[in-house]
Amino acid sequence: DTEDAVKIVIDNIQSRLLEDIESHFLNLWDNLRLQSNITLRSIKLVGSSTDKQRKVDLEAVVDDIDTDALSVASQGELSCLALSLFFPRVMLPASPFRFIVIDDPVQAMDPARVDGLARVFAEIAKDRQLIVFTHDDRLPKFLRLLNLEHHCLEVTREPNSVVKVDKKRNPVIQYFRDAQLVMGNKKIPLEIKILVIPGLCRSGLEAACAEAIWRRWLYKKGHEAIEKELLKAHTLNEKASLVLYNKRNKGDKVRDRISDKWGRELADAYYNTDEGVHSEYSGDLSELIKNCKSLAKKLRHYKV
Repeated sequence: DTEDAVKIVIDNIQSRLLEDIESHFLNLWDNLRLQSNITLRSIKLVGSSTDKQRKVDLEAVVDDIDTDALSVASQGELSCLALSLFFPRVMLPASPFRFIVIDDPVQAMDPARVDGLARVFAEIAKDRQLIVFTHDDRLPKFLRLLNLEHHCLEVTREPNSVVKVDKKRNPVIQYFRDAQLVMGNKKIPLEIKILVIPGLCRSGLEAACAEAIWRRWLYKKGHEAIEKELLKAHTLNEKASLVLYNKRNKGDKVRDRISDKWGRELADAYYNTDEGVHSEYSGDLSELIKNCKSLAKKLRHYKV
């Protein structure tokens, strides 16, 4: 009858629409599934168009065994699956919107998937305005490490619910900017500055070392391996040793290596960031900031 014929037409239309997004969906999942053992085969609608229990069936293979992807996915993988389904739908040619807003997509994702997400976002942003809200610093970190074009803003709520929006800077740059702000603030006593500024410079050097290691090993080692290696490097000497020697146990040689490559002035600045944290620094604070900033730039781009 007519009603059955309409149902068939609706089912056919929905199936064709699904075919239009399936290839895009599978491609997105391939980019997001870094280090996941779930391989998706297809996406299907189960049930009829009038069935209230109609749902999407994601056919997958896990370790050569056919299964339903939703039944075996972790929380992070579920987030990636949801995004893989979401993007093809909002990017259909029929969509009148040229912008996409996403709230905190990084939750429960491991570093490999945040890496994949950054790459996917960069691809989508080529012809869409993509706005992402997140509390997780890993997404902007991977956007920086992968040299992907983006504009990052930091939103903070100050007293009396005053909202402040500022440019989000690379942590290395931010530490030295903070050190310069402390140095230039006449309301901060000198006895506080000589304790705070060396600490900020040291943090800037540590951030520079971490960035250098991520860049160097990103395509050579797994994300978890890099994180574990950096967690084992408890001191600035160990982090700098990783940068200069690819080993953590050369910390006693770091200062001399810096002196040989870039001069005694930068080697002394490196040493003073450590000493200044534990005792009152008696040198020129402005020079310390300048030299540590210069050393951080060299460490960030150092190649063994």
